[in-house]
Amino acid sequence: MHHQLISADAVLRTLSSQEKRRHLTLLSESIWDIEDQLARARAARAELMTSLQSDIRSGSTAG
Repeated sequence: MHHQLISADAVLRTLSSQEKRRHLTLLSESIWDIEDQLARARAARAELMTSLQSDIRSGSTAG
């Protein structure tokens, strides 16, 4: 891992400020997409858990 950080530092030193901004923008967009997908997955999980808890309380054993 330490070696990877050194390599990344060496690469970053070779990039222009414009290239760094472009890479930062791309990484930020990727992170926003991942966070959006994670939020949707968490919401779906919460709905499923709520539904399952309701089934358990009502004694439903379908499925």
